[in-house]
Amino acid sequence: MRSSISKIVFIIWTPFNRRDYDRFGIDLLRKNGFDVEVFDFTPFLNPDGFSKCTVSDTIDFSNHCIFHSKREALKAINQLTTRYFIMSHIPWHYNTYPIYRAISRKDIPYSANWTPNMLPLPSLDKSAADVLCNLKRVTDRLRNLKLSNLLNFFCNQMPLKFLGVRSEALFCAGGIKSIRNNLTTDTTKVLWIHALDYDLFLNERMSNAKSMNSKYAVFLDECAPFHPDYVHLKRTPYVTPDVYFNLLNNFFDHLEKKHNIEVIVAAHPRSQYEKYAPYFGDRQVIKGQTIKLVRDAFFVILHASTAINYSVLFEKPAVFITTNEFKTSFGGPWIDAIASELDKKVHNLDETIEIDMNSELLVDRELYKTYKNNYIKMDDTPELPFWQVVADELKTMEI
Repeated sequence: MRSSISKIVFIIWTPFNRRDYDRFGIDLLRKNGFDVEVFDFTPFLNPDGFSKCTVSDTIDFSNHCIFHSKREALKAINQLTTRYFIMSHIPWHYNTYPIYRAISRKDIPYSANWTPNMLPLPSLDKSAADVLCNLKRVTDRLRNLKLSNLLNFFCNQMPLKFLGVRSEALFCAGGIKSIRNNLTTDTTKVLWIHALDYDLFLNERMSNAKSMNSKYAVFLDECAPFHPDYVHLKRTPYVTPDVYFNLLNNFFDHLEKKHNIEVIVAAHPRSQYEKYAPYFGDRQVIKGQTIKLVRDAFFVILHASTAINYSVLFEKPAVFITTNEFKTSFGGPWIDAIASELDKKVHNLDETIEIDMNSELLVDRELYKTYKNNYIKMDDTPELPFWQVVADELKTMEI
């Protein structure tokens, strides 16, 4: 007997917060008649993240269930029925294999690709300097190579059917170049929607309220020295705080003095700068208002933030910057990749703080349109909130 989906479970592996509640569209899904639960597997999948990472935007959600062991988690999955749909936010590797195996045994439909905020993939550079940077990255990876890396490689090479894992039922795609993972097969339905950022754009593009009255540039902060993902992903921070912030502030000081423009910092949503020294000096550091700040900015300064989407959607000039530390880190190539898509130069602040603002302020609208179609949203997809499109799809899905 076929049944319709009436319940949605989000599975996560990083500490749950207000931002997650909002971007998971929980209120909208509940308004559409779905019961929503959050299964939090952080304690056993990401114990360092659970014990070391605190969130500033906590939320009390009664259907947020924390599981402290894999046994508890598998027991909870085994109690689910086919009236459930799982939105999995956990990666696919050997440590999560038992979870996906349990989901498959229960024949519960799921999606493991539903956060389509994509960035262009880096390519291997061929200049002498860049070859050295790539060599350093490879050396760092080999130095940190563990048995888990080999097991993950095995998981990603084996066909799902040999592992007893079903492919995901739904792949929520954004732009044309949305990336599928190993859980996506020919039987997976592709639902073309847009990047989650586009939901905020839908709300802000019609607003007349100005975020600031003065002329300013906005820096898209990535919390580069302190990002909690370093703990979750067991990576070394890309930059050291003193060196990084000294270079940034020298550059911002130069821009403000030479071009008579204020630089405002759009703090990363997971940053907690209140815990640290005033690394940005006396500058305004504003959290939770990134899209508004980009909308009203004269131009945008960034490394490789996914908030480049706002710059593209509002057609704002983008100034890309890096440092020697950033350039040789895992994150370095991503800056080059995004800048290349928009035919922009990447400025290394260790080399110079002088830039040609006349050329930097030019916006190639055709390249911006192409970027939007490739990485944010295609022209012919619905102008509806992301989770409304998902809800409409799940209402018609029979299992």
